Amino acid sequence: MKGRLLLVSATLLPLFVSVGWAWAPAAQRPAGGAATAAVGVPGECVVPVAQRPQEMGCYLITETTIGPLRGNSAYWHIFRYAAPGDAEAAKVARDTIVQSLGQIWLLRISVNSRETATGGTLASSIGPLPLTNAPSYTARYMETVSSPGMRTAVHRHSGPEAWFLLSGIQCAATDQGSTKVVAGQGAFVPANLMMQLDTIGSTKRQALVLVLHDSRLAWTTMMRDAENLPANCAG
Repeated sequence: MKGRLLLVSATLLPLFVSVGWAWAPAAQRPAGGAATAAVGVPGECVVPVAQRPQEMGCYLITETTIGPLRGNSAYWHIFRYAAPGDAEAAKVARDTIVQSLGQIWLLRISVNSRETATGGTLASSIGPLPLTNAPSYTARYMETVSSPGMRTAVHRHSGPEAWFLLSGIQCAATDQGSTKVVAGQGAFVPANLMMQLDTIGSTKRQALVLVLHDSRLAWTTMMRDAENLPANCAG
């Protein structure tokens, strides 16, 4: 799985995640050239979502200690609920319940490719996410909203990054190639690949984001001196 950029149907096994965080509007960057001085994305995926100063940006929803995971891969299962109490009633170990982007979600990390949650509607199952042989994992959940033309700085993550798009289109470029993801789909990038995300098309992008990383390591590393990665996705 290492070195691949993967995508699957949202109702089956979608595959991807968030970004590591500074936006450079497309009009401010030369095509294929060195990254411009990155404009810090509002929130920088660190500011709690409850403290967001504006709609656009990347904000931290929460972090959940997952602990050890057996095997070489895991899945991110995303369920929608109508009420927080219904989600709480269905919660099991390693589940996280959040309110994000106007909806209630039960987020589950599992080594099983298929899961059910009582009373919930499965929005997406993303995986298999390649694991990094860590003794314990942390799930870092984020939400992001971006406008067409926005691009992240080049970065990498210490675990797979996955995302589920509620609206818009993104182009995920890595040093292994690029993939387009549209609303209703999920996708992921394996750990340690150089990567960069573009918001393309004509509508704003909204996404739930996960980085499932070794609890001992920082979740992201910015590569501010790296050149832009080729983004070969049609809008």
